[in-house]
Formats: sequence, structure tokens, C-alpha cells
Amino acid sequence: MHAIGDRANDFILNVFEEEKRKTPGKDHRFRIEHAQHLTEQAIPKFAQLQLYLCQPYHAMMNGRWAEKTIR
Repeated sequence: MHAIGDRANDFILNVFEEEKRKTPGKDHRFRIEHAQHLTEQAIPKFAQLQLYLCQPYHAMMNGRWAEKTIR
């Protein structure tokens, strides 16, 4: 799944959380590409859901201008 931005990541985290709740014994290998610009509440969910994060360097690259651009 690709998600950039707090709303996109929160939405996907909720979908993954619901799927994990519905199928607790299943081997979930959820991952989010480009996960960046997160809410503080999202960060513990990544650990709780044991998500694979791919290409986190985008947060460092885009972080320099994001605060000025995204409001």
C-alpha cells in the first residue's frame, strides 16, 4: 500500500487494524510504502501492527520543505 500524509496513513492503519482483528491467526505482512507526515497517534500503531515500512528516506528528503508547503 502507498500512503503519504496523515489522513491516508490513518485510514490505512485502521483498515489493517480491522483486518488483523477479524483474522487474528493469519500471518499478516502489511506494509506501507512512503509512510510519512504522520500523526503522533499513528506511530505506536505501526509497532502494534508490526508493519513493514519501505522507503522511509522520503520523509527525510521531503521533510525539509513539507512544513512550509503542507498546511
